[in-house]
Amino acid sequence: MKQLRIIAALILTGFAFTTMAQTLDEAGEAFNEAIQHSKEKNHTEALKSYKTTIVIAEQLGEEGMDLKMKAESQLAGVFFKMGLESYKAKEPDDAISHFTNSYEYAQLVNDEKAMEKAHRYLNYVYSYKGNVMLKKKDYTNAVDFFSRALEYKKDNPKTYYGLAVAQMREGNEDGMRNAVVNTIKYGEEGSKTVENAKEVAVKYYLNAAMKAAQGKNFPEVVRVINESFKFDDKNPNAYYYLALAYNGMGKYDKAIEAASTGIEANNKNPSNLYFLIGQAHEKKGEKRKACKNYAKVTQGNYVDAATYQMETVLECK
Repeated sequence: MKQLRIIAALILTGFAFTTMAQTLDEAGEAFNEAIQHSKEKNHTEALKSYKTTIVIAEQLGEEGMDLKMKAESQLAGVFFKMGLESYKAKEPDDAISHFTNSYEYAQLVNDEKAMEKAHRYLNYVYSYKGNVMLKKKDYTNAVDFFSRALEYKKDNPKTYYGLAVAQMREGNEDGMRNAVVNTIKYGEEGSKTVENAKEVAVKYYLNAAMKAAQGKNFPEVVRVINESFKFDDKNPNAYYYLALAYNGMGKYDKAIEAASTGIEANNKNPSNLYFLIGQAHEKKGEKRKACKNYAKVTQGNYVDAATYQMETVLECK
């Protein structure tokens, strides 16, 4: 009787070993199929086979742990490839879904390199969506998408540039300035992205100066122009508005200084700056100097005004 029990136990042990071996073989076969599908860029089938591997490996417990981790690690790569294909096909929502899955599986196996890569491309996709919104002139959503992009990668100058444009269009001075500053911080000095970002800031501040000047809010003109100088201190239009504001505030020496600096920055069409210098000297009672500068106004919108001041008001000779 005892002998029969021993034989039965051996039979059961052998059956269990055979079942285990077959299950491991099945898991390995599914894993190899997944690799082949992935090579053939059949990502959907690859996903199915890797997930089958994981299910079988989980049933094995500790015995299947190594194979399970390998399959999970491969899933991060498959989802990334799917995300890349969707991104190139300009299907951003699908790309976001795939890159998010890639990150989650990479995180599961603590693959920091794969996690970083997934987040980097999530930044690219959200930046792409932001640029689409810019073209549609939907600046509110553009700000949202660029901001989302920065949650995944905080040092992409192109994302900050897009955000700067959107914030500028929204009229958000602080948001625009911060985005431009970060574009410069993370971008390469002299690069197109950095230079374009500086132009965005200058454009914003010149537009603000024009509006303030129209409302005769000259202190505000001075403020915004000084902000613009942080990004470009050689723009002649900035010196024009600065000189205009100083004349309006009765600070004639500062107006002359600002206009003179603008002339040095640009020799192509300085007539408007010469007019403001002439105006400042006239207000100071310096007729001779006023006439001299009015005479240099030879083109642009101030020609008639300069002629009138010379011939009728000052009677320059």
